[in-house]
Formats: sequence, structure tokens, C-alpha cells
Amino acid sequence: MRDDRGGEYISNDFSQFCAEHGIIYEVTPPYSPQSNGVAERKNRTLTDLMNAMLESADMPYEWWGEAILTSNFVLNRVVIKNREVTPYEGWNRRKPNINFLRTWGCLAKVNLPKPKKEKAWTQNSRLCVSGLCT
Repeated sequence: MRDDRGGEYISNDFSQFCAEHGIIYEVTPPYSPQSNGVAERKNRTLTDLMNAMLESADMPYEWWGEAILTSNFVLNRVVIKNREVTPYEGWNRRKPNINFLRTWGCLAKVNLPKPKKEKAWTQNSRLCVSGLCT
């Protein structure tokens, strides 16, 4: 396992865990993304996608968690280089359903069922942003 000293994997407990389980833990020079491991590259890819999504949708940074989850969801459902199946297909042995995907950050209005005791003129919808109700 390789790490770029970003702080995610630095602790005595983690070092002890690696030693007990025979995991070789290497530390790469800082600011050298070419020598980072798979987890570090995936982290960078997700962060870049998150920033692009937030910027293009003109969304505040506090939506970063939803952007990361959405990025990961989409990346698991697209074909990667040198493979003919998506990561989702490899794990679940079936094609993913992506018919419900929409542009991230677009405005939508979601109709909600009316509770039985509400008046007929009561608003029964919410304004949402790409599936995130506000």
C-alpha cells in the first residue's frame, strides 16, 4: 500500500495493523501524484469531479458530500479503460439501471402525496436540486 503522506493513513494503530497482517506500507514523496497508489488516485478523481460538479451547477461548497456520492455512483456505472464491463456489472453480475439519472444540480419540482387531513389548496410539492430537496 502506498500513501502520499496526506494524513489519511498515519497512526500507530494503522502501522501496527499493517505489520500484523503482513501489509507492506510505503510512503511516497509528497507532491508526486505519479507514484500514488490506486486509493490516492481515486480520491483525486472524485475530488476533481466534485469540484467540477459544484462549479458547473453553481452550488455552494456545503453540498460537497452529495457531489462526492454522486461522482462515485456514476463512476461505478461507466466502463473503465481496458474493460468491457462496468465495476457495477463486475460486482452484481447485471447491467446497472441508469434511466433515472439527470443533470446534477438542475432544479426539479417533486410532487408529494397529500396527507388526508390537509386542505385541498395546501401546497404538496417541494423544490429540489437534482434529487436534493430543500
